[in-house]
Amino acid sequence: ASNGSMGGSGSTEFVCPSETGEDNIVHCPACGYAANMEAAVSSLAPADAAADAARALEAPERFDTPGVRTIEDLAAGYDAPGDRQIKTLVYVLDGQLTLVLLRGDHALEEQKLIDATGAVAVRPAEAEEIFAALGAHPGSLGAVGVRDLPIVADLAVQGRSGMTTGANTDDVHLRGVDVARDITVAAWADLRAAEAGEPCVRCGNPLRVIKGIEVGHIFKLGYKYTSAFDITVSGPDGKPVKPTMGCYGIGVERAMAACIEV
Repeated sequence: ASNGSMGGSGSTEFVCPSETGEDNIVHCPACGYAANMEAAVSSLAPADAAADAARALEAPERFDTPGVRTIEDLAAGYDAPGDRQIKTLVYVLDGQLTLVLLRGDHALEEQKLIDATGAVAVRPAEAEEIFAALGAHPGSLGAVGVRDLPIVADLAVQGRSGMTTGANTDDVHLRGVDVARDITVAAWADLRAAEAGEPCVRCGNPLRVIKGIEVGHIFKLGYKYTSAFDITVSGPDGKPVKPTMGCYGIGVERAMAACIEV
């Protein structure tokens, strides 16, 4: 799921399904697709363009939302279902305050944010930092008109219009938001966590989420170490070739534990 400490550009985990496992695994029983939650993807139904157009406005419109603090609050009282909201999270990535946007009914998979940005030090921003930068508290945050902070957005909000989001004023939101027109997105990426029941990207059947114990791992190291140590081998024609490297790990204690648990 992640690159791990050895470096390199890819890795494969070997996981034993077990209710006592430490990882959530997204699995398709129909075709065998499996991935750690940190890397798993799923299909989404395309956005309803007609419904977006019906809610579109020439400019975002402010409206009062007293006491609204959650996606559910806004959905319940203001004709703004979760899939029509833009959720605004604030993170500090390598010291830089950054807005992270997702569809209201989706959850952030933090490892995907790390992988997409290449950030090393990642943490949610503190309430004081958020208020100092945006002038509002969580529940009323948004990216409309924000120019001085980088914005990273999930692909599920790309191209959407007629959306609702916070106005960066406590107890006020905006409706009729057109993402392309009103928000300056610096980078797009798959940031959302896949969920049980969503369609598999390979075959379209419903995904399951199961627990698993990681018992082995392969890291593809590429040329990271062969370049560093200037390692070559003789190819079929006798000429020097730089080999691609991989490393393979089996957790002996984990294997024993998995045998016991299952």
